[in-house]
Formats: sequence, structure tokens, C-alpha cells
Amino acid sequence: FNDYQIGRVLDKVASLGILDDTLVIIGADHGEELADHHGYWHHQASLYEGVLQVPLIFKLPGKVPAGARDATPVSLADLAPTMLELLGVARPQAYEGVSLAAAFNKQPLEHGPVFGEWGDKMLYIRTAQYKYIYNPSGHQPPVKRERDQASETQKKNADHTLPTKKRELYDIAKDPREHQEISDISADVIAALEAELKSGYIDKFGWKLEDKAEELLQQQLDPETRRELEALGYEQ
Repeated sequence: FNDYQIGRVLDKVASLGILDDTLVIIGADHGEELADHHGYWHHQASLYEGVLQVPLIFKLPGKVPAGARDATPVSLADLAPTMLELLGVARPQAYEGVSLAAAFNKQPLEHGPVFGEWGDKMLYIRTAQYKYIYNPSGHQPPVKRERDQASETQKKNADHTLPTKKRELYDIAKDPREHQEISDISADVIAALEAELKSGYIDKFGWKLEDKAEELLQQQLDPETRRELEALGYEQ
């Protein structure tokens, strides 16, 4: 289905005679968990790679070489800076992220760790080798929409939650599907990643555990916006 719809767009652009002058980017806001962890099917409650790792494809003849690949972990926050550089537009100083254009010129892509959060409860940091999930309160995300797929044991919990630990560490280079949790034997790695997480995200953006920012924002939604979000599955 996606291939067909993307093909329709590209065919229309080609029919206008501007395909070779058009920057095409294909990505996604998230992936899906397919029972890879704790029998979970969906994306809303997970910080594992099945949800976080998405395709990112660029096409622009003359500036993006066909077939080039780069395995460096990057962020969707890098999209805007990359687009602007490829199109020769000055980047606003306030933009987050880094331009990925160097990768298209066969230059080393200088990119630090990738950070992210699950609201005001959990954070993660991803490097080329490691993925660390920081869950200081031991929060177990509720996944009510997945109760039909839950095991009988999980259904005994009225909300059905994921049994997430306070600290989870995975050697992504050796264990890309995150099946071997190694926090108990990697204290030095965790200390280094927590220091980077603090300086690169917590202090930088003022992240606070359970600051209720998302909850307060939802309380401010007008009825029409709330209905639209409910229709998309983002509000219950």
C-alpha cells in the first residue's frame, strides 16, 4: 500500500517534468513492536528499536548519490537542517539537529548520541554501540489497547503494563533486536551514558521526572482538537 501511494506521488511529479529537481525524502514517525518484547504489539508504550528505528531515504539527483548508505544513528530532528543545506537555504540558529549532507559527499558523518523520551517518565540514549533506557521511577507503561493480545497472566493486571526495568542496556552492535539486557554487568558503560544523557538532554532541555507537562497540555485541548486526536488514536 505504501509503495503504491508513494509511487502515485512520484509519478505525478515526474509527469510535471520536475522529478530530477525535486528533493524526495521518505521516513516515518515510528515503527511497530511485533511481539519482540513482552508480547507487545503496537508502538505507543515502547522505547525499543522496533519502534524507534525507521527508514530514512533521500533522493535528489546531483546532490544525493544513488545507492549510498550510512548506518550512523541519526534523528528526525536532523531532517530540517539537512533539507535546508541540500537546497542552499540558510539554517535558522534555533534549529535542533545536525545536517546529514556530509554523508552524501562521502565524508564522515559527525553525529553524537541520539536522545529521546517517553513523556515525563523515561528517556533513552542511543550510540553506535549501545542503547540505554533510563526509567528512574520504574514506570511501567500502560497499554490498554493491547489487552486483546495480552496473555492471561498480563490480563490479571487491569491496565496491562509493560514490565520495564529502571535501567535497561543493550549492546546494539551485537544484539540489534535487544534480547540480552546487560545493565547488571555494565556499570561503567551506564555511568558514561547517564553522564551524556544528563548533559545532552536533561540539563539542555530541562527535562524533569513527572513534571506533568503533557498531562497539562492535554487538559488545555479544545473539544474539536480532542476529537481529531481521538480519531487518530492519540487520545483516549
